[in-house]
Amino acid sequence: MPLHETDFGTVETLEWGDGEDLVVLLHALAAGPWGFGPLAERLLRPGRRIVAPALHGYGGTRVAGADHPVQAHLAVARWALRSGGRPVLLFGHSMGGLTALLAAAGRDDLAALVLFEPIVHASLDRDDPEDRALGALERGMIRRIREGVDRGDPEPALAAFIEAWNEARWGALPPKLRERLLADAERLAVETATVADYTLPAGFWPTVTTPTTVLYGDRSMALAARFAQRLAQRLPTARACCLPGLGHMAPALAADAVATAVEEALAART
Repeated sequence: MPLHETDFGTVETLEWGDGEDLVVLLHALAAGPWGFGPLAERLLRPGRRIVAPALHGYGGTRVAGADHPVQAHLAVARWALRSGGRPVLLFGHSMGGLTALLAAAGRDDLAALVLFEPIVHASLDRDDPEDRALGALERGMIRRIREGVDRGDPEPALAAFIEAWNEARWGALPPKLRERLLADAERLAVETATVADYTLPAGFWPTVTTPTTVLYGDRSMALAARFAQRLAQRLPTARACCLPGLGHMAPALAADAVATAVEEALAART
């Protein structure tokens, strides 16, 4: 994976293809860009270059002086969008969806923004009882990760969080993956809380004018659907689309279906 030295730090990327049309893929929390391989291969076209940066703290990417994970991820996303070529598509998954949303704000050069189950707590309606309940359930899982890290036993809370979002039993994950997640428990505790607590600036929603499609699977947590539906209501040029039979990790596990939905969104918005 190439390492790029920038004015804010080092960025590691995965890249496919060569051309003037730039596609940027932003990964989920705890995932990294490596799972995007099948999706990128299905999105590759003549004249299209695809860049999947590792966000701050993943792989070799480090943003100097970063004290806020989301802002550090945003710096990486903005760099990727100016890494060469005409930005055609910005795709973000989960935490990468929040990052992509922030990166699209104020831009008029993006052809399409596609978010797969973005984690955007700020989109929820505080006056809606179901929104409050779903948000509280998520925050409770995140709080228990922090508590587990603090007492030196993060595995039960981390396992519950992974199982809730990823449709995979903790015990069925490869041992090396479980070991990596446990080794990263402190960072994950900080990152999950930072994403959940992220506050959008006043007047944010109208600044995202890029045609936007928010995808979600019908096998995911109810909160994923609620995020997608609320974002479609709040963004001026957005629509939500449910993909049957898919869960939260579909960009890595169901690349054909996600790529088809992405291409349809891109064709409809260009």
